[in-house]
Amino acid sequence: MRSGLLIGSVLVTIIALSGVTAVPAAGAPPRKPLKPGEEAALRALVTAVDSAQLVRPEDRGDSPLAWDIHVLKARNLSGYVPFTVALDGATDAFRSGAMYVRAVRRRDGPRGVEEHSVLRDWLIDPKGSAPGFNELGSLNARDMPVGGPGLTGGRNVSRAAQSSTILALEEKANARAKADAQVYAFESYYFFEMKGSRTDAPRLVQRALSLPAGEYDVFVALLDRARRDGTATVLSRTVSIPNFEDGAMELGSLMLVNGLRPLDAPLKDAEQLEHPYAFGGTEIVPVTPPSFASTDNFSVVFQICNYGAPESLLTVDYGFYQNVDGKRRLFNRTATQELTDADLPVAPPSDTQTFVMQAMLLTSFPPGRYELEVVVLDRVSQMMRKASVEFVVV
Repeated sequence: MRSGLLIGSVLVTIIALSGVTAVPAAGAPPRKPLKPGEEAALRALVTAVDSAQLVRPEDRGDSPLAWDIHVLKARNLSGYVPFTVALDGATDAFRSGAMYVRAVRRRDGPRGVEEHSVLRDWLIDPKGSAPGFNELGSLNARDMPVGGPGLTGGRNVSRAAQSSTILALEEKANARAKADAQVYAFESYYFFEMKGSRTDAPRLVQRALSLPAGEYDVFVALLDRARRDGTATVLSRTVSIPNFEDGAMELGSLMLVNGLRPLDAPLKDAEQLEHPYAFGGTEIVPVTPPSFASTDNFSVVFQICNYGAPESLLTVDYGFYQNVDGKRRLFNRTATQELTDADLPVAPPSDTQTFVMQAMLLTSFPPGRYELEVVVLDRVSQMMRKASVEFVVV
């Protein structure tokens, strides 16, 4: 084991770009009428999540499919929560998939028993067109993080390209505006088709939700509509959304990625729905599950919010820990990174945020389980925050 050594293979550090300007979002467009097979699929998915919600989180077991969920700060100070589900290795092919997403507020005692499902209400007593949740609002430009990761190497910072992209994910149950309605904090459904691709290409489904500060149980249920005997697969995870409005420094989730993909133009609404990690002219490509070969480039992207400005001074340390015989031991670390006003995007002191990316080679990492711990210290406010993520080298 090597401990306390500086990693010399750091490839690039990328600071996020701010300044994206978005047009106001329009209301969510009405949905097409549900087909008989789609309605039956939604009934099965809602019922499956109802059952899973009755089980205590500690008793739900591991998720049958690999999936990652991340928390970022949106421009409206709420939490923007994109997620990725990997369908490889699933029993069902999911060629014609149906997905249902629900976020339930966590409270002492029974969780979410006082909340109800708008979709379930409609399925029990269908009136009018298929539920589009239009009256509950929709995820729009204000629900997305400011800017996104830049594509320039080194410590250069420039303005992000202007973008009128709207994140037109439908059916956001806006708890802030509809608290008296006692509906779920978020509820949505989607139908998707897995198109043919290279045999080595991962089969991924991505979506996003927006949530105010608090603790939630997030459920994602899927089934293959092409299989009459198919059963719903339910994934669940407890998610904490920080209170981004209190001004304290916070870190977004550490996102392990394959890199950044430049986009020729901002995505259209329908495309944005399926690419929640796309921000303006750049798309983050997350790794799901978090497994790397020793020949891979290892990259992590994360968001720093509410740091002191002006005269900012952030120090960032990356420590790699290895699981050896069940014990967490320091493997090695990078040199301390310093970020100042010259490196960070220009932003009002009351709403500072930036993305940071670090990449390196894994050639010195033997196979095993690891944990990356990132420690950020704000020298202006004297606040410190930590975040960590586990990964495997094979």
